[in-house]
Amino acid sequence: MPLWLDFRAIPQVLGVSREQLLARIESLTHRRCISTHLPSDALVFSEKAKYVVVCRDGRDVAWSLHTFMSRFSPSFVEMVNGLPGADAPLVKQPDAADVVGFYKEFLKNDGHPVTGPQFWHHVRSYWELQHLPNVYLLHYNNLKKDLRGEIQKLAG
Repeated sequence: MPLWLDFRAIPQVLGVSREQLLARIESLTHRRCISTHLPSDALVFSEKAKYVVVCRDGRDVAWSLHTFMSRFSPSFVEMVNGLPGADAPLVKQPDAADVVGFYKEFLKNDGHPVTGPQFWHHVRSYWELQHLPNVYLLHYNNLKKDLRGEIQKLAG
C-alpha cells in the first residue's frame, strides 16, 4: 500500500505522531512505495530511488479534484485547516453544483482552488527530469487504454 507522507493529516488520520509514523516506515524491511503530490523540487531526490510519475490531463484533474473535494465532510475540512503551521486554509469544500466556477478557480490559481501545489509547476518539474534513468513518466489516459501494456513498459 502506498504511503502518502506529504499529506500532513496522515498522523491524525492514523492516530499516531509523525515521529511514530516515520519510525514505522524506517522499520520496514521490504521495498517502500511512497506516493506524493509534491513537485520534484520539493523532494530530496535520490539516484537510488525510482520515480514513477503519473501525469493527467489538467481538465481531468480539475473535474476529479472537484468531485473529491466536494465530498469532504465539514469535520475533515476543519481538521485539515486546523493543522499546526497552516497560515491559511489548506482546503475548502467547493460548491458541488458549481463545477464551472471551480474549474475557473483551478485555471486562475494554476491548478489549485486554494493553495499549492500548482499543477503546471508540478508537471514541469518532472518533465525536466524524464531523461534520467530512474524517472518514468506515465500518462493516466494510457493506463486507462492499456493497463497491461503500460505496466509491461514500466517493468521493462
